[in-house]
Amino acid sequence: MSKQQTESASFVEKAALFGIQEEQGYEAPFVTFTWEHWQEMQASMVQRFSRFQRAIHYKQANVAIQIAQEVIKMGMEWLDEATLWIDTGTHP
Repeated sequence: MSKQQTESASFVEKAALFGIQEEQGYEAPFVTFTWEHWQEMQASMVQRFSRFQRAIHYKQANVAIQIAQEVIKMGMEWLDEATLWIDTGTHP
């Protein structure tokens, strides 16, 4: 077992002692997102920050606006997720 796996297992064991349960499946803890989609969103957001910075540096206003719209669209996905947590009562 690697050091990272050992640390992860240790955390899970400690959390269990305190009654903390963390879902590990690819569908948890989201209502509408899979873990794969969530990880893609994180990577996309970092890329958008870099693209936005580059667009501003090169004075490409149209590109910056497009990227801002992409971020807003992602924000709407987050709002949908949060709304479904509230609607379904599945939030922690």
